[in-house]
Amino acid sequence: MGGFSEDGQLIGISVDSNKFFFIYNEKKYEAIPDEIICINERTDNGKRNFQVKITDKVVCDITYKPYISPFVLTFGDDEDEFDYFLYLSNLMLSKDSMLSFIKGMNRLKNS
Repeated sequence: MGGFSEDGQLIGISVDSNKFFFIYNEKKYEAIPDEIICINERTDNGKRNFQVKITDKVVCDITYKPYISPFVLTFGDDEDEFDYFLYLSNLMLSKDSMLSFIKGMNRLKNS
């Protein structure tokens, strides 16, 4: 599962052989759920900061302006529904959510 930042940086996660990987541009980092910390915070200027640390080393730090779909303005949807980096950070928020992702991806591969 992956996506691109507004300036073309590749960010994603994958599972291979029951191992969790964080992908940032050309680098692929293997990480166990206990070693990865993902933060996504609003900044003072209306942007967001997406940061990933693996074993206390920052491997990704992106400040971005969230995309706001015209549908949000029209239908009143939550603007966070369209924020890929927020979705990704919520998925990597806890050990349990990452283990569920690993389990789900393994189920998909085996079906």
